Amino acid sequence: MFEKLREHSKIIVYIVVIAFGLSGAYMGFGAITGRFSEGPEPGQTPDGQDISVLARVNGYQITDFEYEQIMQQQMSQAAMMSSSEQLTFRYQVLMNIIQSHLALQEAEKRGIEAEVTDGEVQQEISQIMDMYNLESEEEFLNLLQASGFTSIDQIKEVIKAEMEEEKTLQKMIENVYADVEVSEEEVKEEYRLRFDEEAEGEHFEEEKAALENDLLQDKRNQTVMEWMQDLRSQAEITVEDNVLAGLKSLENENYGQAIINLNQAIAEQAYPEPGLYIHLARAQHREGDKEEAFATLENAAREYSDNWEILLSKGNLRMEDEELEQAEEFYDKAEQVIEKDEFMPDQHLMNAHYQLFLAYSNIGLEEKAQDHIAKVQNLYQTLLLRQQMQMDETVVPDDVSLEDLDEELIDIEIDEEEIQEQLEETPLDEEQLEDFVE
Repeated sequence: MFEKLREHSKIIVYIVVIAFGLSGAYMGFGAITGRFSEGPEPGQTPDGQDISVLARVNGYQITDFEYEQIMQQQMSQAAMMSSSEQLTFRYQVLMNIIQSHLALQEAEKRGIEAEVTDGEVQQEISQIMDMYNLESEEEFLNLLQASGFTSIDQIKEVIKAEMEEEKTLQKMIENVYADVEVSEEEVKEEYRLRFDEEAEGEHFEEEKAALENDLLQDKRNQTVMEWMQDLRSQAEITVEDNVLAGLKSLENENYGQAIINLNQAIAEQAYPEPGLYIHLARAQHREGDKEEAFATLENAAREYSDNWEILLSKGNLRMEDEELEQAEEFYDKAEQVIEKDEFMPDQHLMNAHYQLFLAYSNIGLEEKAQDHIAKVQNLYQTLLLRQQMQMDETVVPDDVSLEDLDEELIDIEIDEEEIQEQLEETPLDEEQLEDFVE
């Protein structure tokens, strides 16, 4: 397992939604209100807020209002991330929006479109109503009136448009990989690689279908990725926000521009978050200005004393310079900060230990690395047990609100000694841990 985990250079963030992430199999209130609220043009101020252009994709304007509506739907996925990871996550959400619009623009060029029947719309509404225990469409409308809806027909129009867009994206993606196939020889070669034996006999026949499916999915994914990269390379994409523009330049290895954007972002904020300094230091280091990179992290350390992620980043830069002893010193300091922090939430603590596992692994300190992955395992099981205990002990009244539900779960008293006893009695499910890390 450790060998597999070690292949990762960071916690990989996936936004698991259909075709690059605008919609989803289940929309819920956030997507509906977000879609209905996309209307305001730049410069308008609904509810007293200015609307400005965040990015442009072949002339299409993505407003900060549209972006934040989608971002709010995804924020639960960022719960365990560090400051720099959250910034990367925000950038990835923007890129998912951009890629969705590129795919829709390409679908329009190819004449690909999808139809949604009234029955499908009604089924979607029923699913949403069931989830929120709503007994009538009138109740549904009452909950959405604050977002500007005045009739159930208006809600149905928005849901239909969202579903049509989702199905169009899916048809576009299917069109891209329609000709992808897997040969018999590819399946045999994959079998030989996985099982270190000749591709013949009963065992090969048992594994053949699963191997073929895995290879087909991999080839389809690769085909879609290459197609999207081609679309992005040909598109006119501009990002107006300095933070996101800086991360875009960093991803594209345009380090000079990344430094300009991230410096401007820091200057614009009264209290720049640690992740901004960390990304700036990475850009400076990769541009070759190592002294400036460390000076940036020193400035960050003065703003945020005893910040484990800044210490880890210092160690990572030393590791890139092959100064392994100095890297270990910074990793040890980060470890000390983490151990002393009694108030760090378990999810954040799990991420911190995982980052240290990677760090120590990268400089060959296996004993320290395994100590931290053991802590990740323990915390992961603790979270699973706590979640199960919350579900077992919580009875939600019919009239409770969604906000009240969150508070209800928070207020449950969990017996930590009982959790520890179960941890000692329950063998570690390593497949679950690998699924979490991946």
